[in-house]
Formats: sequence, structure tokens, C-alpha cells
Amino acid sequence: MTTATRAKSKSKKPTPEEKLVEELINLMESGKNPWRKEWDCTNGGKQQNILSHHIYTGQNPALLAFYQMARGYALPLWAGGGQIKTKGWKIRKGSKACYICVPSKYQIEVENNFGEKVKESRTGGFYFSPIFNVKDIEGEDKNEIIARHQGEIERPRPEPERMENCEKVFAAYHGREALETQWMGDTACYSPSLDIVTMPERKKFHSAHALYSTWAHELAHSTGHQKRLKRPMSGGFGLNSYAEEELIAELAAFLISDELQINSDTLNHANYLQSWIKCLRKDPSILKDSLRDANRAKNFILYPKETKS
Repeated sequence: MTTATRAKSKSKKPTPEEKLVEELINLMESGKNPWRKEWDCTNGGKQQNILSHHIYTGQNPALLAFYQMARGYALPLWAGGGQIKTKGWKIRKGSKACYICVPSKYQIEVENNFGEKVKESRTGGFYFSPIFNVKDIEGEDKNEIIARHQGEIERPRPEPERMENCEKVFAAYHGREALETQWMGDTACYSPSLDIVTMPERKKFHSAHALYSTWAHELAHSTGHQKRLKRPMSGGFGLNSYAEEELIAELAAFLISDELQINSDTLNHANYLQSWIKCLRKDPSILKDSLRDANRAKNFILYPKETKS
């Protein structure tokens, strides 16, 4: 056997990204949208590291919510392999890792105010890093730590206050961006050419949560306009560009809803799932790009000063 033949016979291991996408596709093929969440804290609150108490931010709440649904994890509590080992805990045999986004850091040489060359840390892009859910961790005092966490989790603000906050945040975004939402018809959509969001009349929504999460989805689309974040907005249903933009808006709506403590209750046709499956199968890297763009869209709406700085 030649070297070339031996090289070909070796099976290529799937990357963390490919593993994630395949699991996501399997969930979608079962007819489930992974980004549907009721914000009532019955699942234990925010996605959080059980040992460091770090609350996961950026793209990671969407990723971890997917894993919770796909694998049936009851609690949104996690830890890294190194942390588990340091604590003296063990990963249950046969458990599979989940993956979160971690920023890639590097250094460049710059000139300071005195003309001296110094190293400056920068962040660019991200990579996938493995973590494990508490269900897959074994440790003597694990249950005591979980019980303590359950007593300390964030409780949602009163519902009227949450709805009022959504209205205030979305109104501020409209004012900053000279954007219009018109309330008419039976369809929720965004027109890039007119830069107008169209929403059904408020009374047609079965709940305030459904209204604001659907509105968040359409506002996420509006961030892609050429005068804002400049995403490709052309293409009809069935094309990759259309599917990717819908995936970005769906992820962004989930992230916005999660931060504003509202249910991500947007109503999408089942065909969206099929278009996302087709899109992700063709190019798994689209998920990574969509997560990045969704986080930027969320920040553009909720944290404009940070986005534009």
C-alpha cells in the first residue's frame, strides 16, 4: 500500500462545527425549531457556568438552548473539561461534548504616544470550545451546588414591565435609525427597498410575547440594510442567501428575546426548517457566520453605542 493510499483510507474526523451542524439538522428534520423558548425560568434561568457562575453571552445562549432541546437537558448549567477535572468531578462515560463560541485572541505591534513599538491584544473571529452539561457530570457535591444555584437564579421582572421595556427599546431603535413599522395586513415582513417593517395589527397576536418576538425578527432583518450592517438582502425563497438571512433573523430574535426576558414565539412556516437544512448541508460554515451576524444584529438594536464604537 502506498503512502497516498494509506492517507486516503484514513477517515476524516468531523470538526466541532460539522458535529454541531449535523445534530442541528437532525433536530430540524424532526420538525422542531431549536430557538423557541418560554422565558419563565422554569428551566433554571440563564445559560450559566455552574462553577465560575459566568453567564454565557454573545452567540452562546442560542447554541446552548439548541443543545438543551436536542439532548433533553433539564438545566442550563455547564462546565468546561478543565474545570471539571480541577473540581475533582468526572464526565460521565459516553457523554458527548457541547460547543460554545470563544473569541480568538492575537497580538499586533503598534506605536504608542511616545513612538515606541508595543504589543497590543486584539480579538478577531471565534472558535468552538467543548463544555458539558451538569447532567453529564458526576461529583460528590454537585447536587448541593445545583440546589444553591436554583435558589439564586434570576427571576423575571413582572410581565407588564417586560412588555413596556420591549416597547421602549424598539421605539428607541426606530428613532435612531429613522425606521418605520406599519401595522396592517396579515403578514410580518421587512422591505429593504422601502426600509419599512410591516406587522399585523397588534390585536391579531395571541400574546404580547408573540408580538414582540415577531417584531424582533423583522427588526433584525432591518439591521442588514446597506445603511446599517450591510448584509446581502436580495434573493427569493429557496436560495441560500434568503435562507441564511432568515437564519440570522431567527437567531437574532432569540438573542433579543432572551435578553429582554420574553418568549421567542415567532411563527415561521415549516418550509423555513427545510430551507435551513438545505443551506446548512451545502455549507456548514454558514451557521458560524449566521451566529456572528445575529449577535451583531442583536447588539445593533440593543447596544448601539457598543456596536458603533
